[in-house]
Amino acid sequence: MNQENSSHQQQFQSFGDISAQDNAQIVIQQTSKVYQFIAREEVKERKLNPASPYIGLKKFESEDQNLFFGREQWIAKSIEAVRASNLILLLGASGSGKSSLIRAGLIPKLKNLLGKRLISLVFPPQDDPFDLFRSALIVKEYDREAIKAISQEQADNWEQACISLQREEEQWLIFIDQFEQLFTRCKDTKLQKCFIDGITRLASKKSNSIKEC
Repeated sequence: MNQENSSHQQQFQSFGDISAQDNAQIVIQQTSKVYQFIAREEVKERKLNPASPYIGLKKFESEDQNLFFGREQWIAKSIEAVRASNLILLLGASGSGKSSLIRAGLIPKLKNLLGKRLISLVFPPQDDPFDLFRSALIVKEYDREAIKAISQEQADNWEQACISLQREEEQWLIFIDQFEQLFTRCKDTKLQKCFIDGITRLASKKSNSIKEC
């Protein structure tokens, strides 16, 4: 064994002694394989991205999907949930990444699967969830007169207005971000009930073309 190989072996042994206890030999072997893998230049480097992948406490948006890596398992679970039900409740502690999972994970993935058929309607409830929902529809250029039917005044059938607004072959994903605002910011209990009743009735429709989360 030449001096260079001896040096490398010493590095492996040191790494094994530090990282492993009873199974140090396994660690040494695994480390050796990694070293050989790199030495054979079989690892291809990703093109350097000069931008920082960390955005602090801000949520990831759809345009940040390339930075939103390492969550493939959760994105896959979200896809499964959407396929299984029309209404999905995403629960988690504040700041745990729920909004980012939908915005930068689920929505881009569905966009890849469905293409232009996917219409994502994202809004927070704030003081008036109906007003914010109508605004989200206006951004997508739906008929403004028809959108007016989505209101507290038409509480009994506003979910039917959603169905009538859908264009052929469209698949809607309605993401009510920060749903807790319906109780923390909206002070009208009748409006709260009307909105909740509507989204539950919409989810109970046999059609699978509108999903809510």
